[in-house]
Amino acid sequence: MFTIPVCYLGQNKKVEFEYVTYSVSTTDSATYNFTSLNLKTASNQKILVAVGYVTTNSGQSLSSITVAGVSSSLVAHANSLVSGSYQGAALFLADGAISSTGTVTVSFSGTVRFCEIVVIRLTGNTSNTPYDTYTNVVLSGSTMSGNIDIVKNGGAIAFCFGGGSGTMTSTWSGLNEIFDRTTSDTFGVVGFSGSALSSPTAQTGLSVQDVITNSGIGFGKLV
Repeated sequence: MFTIPVCYLGQNKKVEFEYVTYSVSTTDSATYNFTSLNLKTASNQKILVAVGYVTTNSGQSLSSITVAGVSSSLVAHANSLVSGSYQGAALFLADGAISSTGTVTVSFSGTVRFCEIVVIRLTGNTSNTPYDTYTNVVLSGSTMSGNIDIVKNGGAIAFCFGGGSGTMTSTWSGLNEIFDRTTSDTFGVVGFSGSALSSPTAQTGLSVQDVITNSGIGFGKLV
């Protein structure tokens, strides 16, 4: 299970996060094309893509993501071995002329067996470099927690991804849940959950927790 929190700088208008859409594939592939997605973008908006994946080969790495043809930059990434499978999660940011409808392409260095994406719209940030980040990896169902600083009008986003024999559940505190997904596959049930917060005031050491059950691995990042 992974959890990732990340904090972005704000401006006169608060940083805002909006869940847009998701897509999942349980087909073995090295390249996943999630087509005809409604990205709901405008000229002043950016796209965050949270990715969760499973592979049986430790050598397969996450190479790149494009959003409607626009390249993206890696914000955070981690993976770990659980019961013979490597589970990983990452967060990417795309900033450019993104069309309102398009394809999100996720490329790996080799074949993986499962890939899921969640698309989130980001507005109001003054820099694409996170102000603060925190990563937590838990190799069993447990509580993932961390602290993060948020500047005035800034915002934080966190997500967790993991799978195991039972359905993963997430209970967030500190941030507000914005998506929660479960998908069944041959190796078990995969869960993907995320939370976010837009803050009009500065916060130092904000405590963020995700209480997780029935999960083989967890990864989290605060932005």
